[in-house]
Amino acid sequence: MKMVRQTGWASRLNGLQSGPTLLMLYGSQGLTALVGLVYSKVLATYVAPGQFGQYNVQLAGALVVYGCLVTPLIQSFKFSLQQASPALAIRFYGGLLWRGCMLVGAGLAVLMALRWVPLPIGIIWLAITAQCLFSFGTDFLNTTFRHKSFALLQVLSPLLNLLLLVLMLLVWPGAQATGLWVCYALLYATLAGLAFRKAGQTQPGFGLHWQRVAPADSQTLWPAYLTYARPLMVYGLFGWATAYADRYLINYLLTPADVGYYVMGYGLGARMALVAAPLMTYLNPVVLAFYRDQPHRADQPPAIARSLRLFWLVAVPVCGGLFLFRNDVGRLVLSDAYRPAFLIAPLIAIAYSVTLSVQFLETKFYATGYTRYVLWHSMAGATLNVLLNLWLIPRYGISGSAVAMIGSCCCQLAIAYYLFQKTR
Repeated sequence: MKMVRQTGWASRLNGLQSGPTLLMLYGSQGLTALVGLVYSKVLATYVAPGQFGQYNVQLAGALVVYGCLVTPLIQSFKFSLQQASPALAIRFYGGLLWRGCMLVGAGLAVLMALRWVPLPIGIIWLAITAQCLFSFGTDFLNTTFRHKSFALLQVLSPLLNLLLLVLMLLVWPGAQATGLWVCYALLYATLAGLAFRKAGQTQPGFGLHWQRVAPADSQTLWPAYLTYARPLMVYGLFGWATAYADRYLINYLLTPADVGYYVMGYGLGARMALVAAPLMTYLNPVVLAFYRDQPHRADQPPAIARSLRLFWLVAVPVCGGLFLFRNDVGRLVLSDAYRPAFLIAPLIAIAYSVTLSVQFLETKFYATGYTRYVLWHSMAGATLNVLLNLWLIPRYGISGSAVAMIGSCCCQLAIAYYLFQKTR
């Protein structure tokens, strides 16, 4: 049975070498980017910087939980899909995810009943839980080469997000920070339902399972989970510090409005991820299959170098153009109310280009189980990022924070590349 599944996936892998798959993925990301720019324009025009800053400080706190607890589970789930039967991996990891979400939800319900935790925290829990389920479904689709379904969900996400934002501004404009969380929860709940439906068409019985797997199967899957969970939980904390701690430092050293300016520019620059996303979608299952079918290969998967070259071929002119025409782009896709964000966008685009390059290299670490290497470079980057922020924000404001991110990401890339070559 295992050989039949590998043969089927191997045929899909061969089919991915042709151009149509990447063209389809890039087409979906192009539409996603276009709708995302419209979304940014509406946000910058109708949402106050202070409200947007408050929402993003809360979002940063929620994502530390997601990065430390959910991301390791998803990475281990993708690895186990290559090693065990899909039905067994789904049952084991679906049960872990379901029980974890319900346990946190029950604890928050008690705290809200005692009025120790405000009601909006419950909305944030619903939003993050929905995002967890969405990731579980979409990563299964990606790992099993269902790229059409994956691309469809990627296109629907910004369209639905824009629609929910417009409805929120029309119906509930007075509480914008809370309204953005309601939109977040509705967005991922809808997308999670669609992802589970698509995954169920591929794998009957796909879903969350409360029943535990047999003890013999559990003894097989737990070591694989712990291989990823132990280092990646700590990695999630340091990865969060690199990407989100600056919001707290800006809020502490400057004002919530400055957080809003910074995050708006950050969001525009972070759209560099859309350039890498199709390549990463293509690359992840290819590298996993490379090491699954040939676990003792000493050379590097050639797809990693090809993907990196293609990414930088696009990233360099995009970053250069965004820096040269930052004011024109800022006025076009944002608004003059967020003028301090205009310079942040190209600086973050450069930082993201560097950190996305790290993620291309990380595909090898995840596929071969060298997750401790991911932890090492993230620890160095996060520590340097916090130190640079504390030094540069008081001197240069939010621009100093963007420069700090560039410096920390370059440090991560240097360490990750050394470790990548070391594991040859």
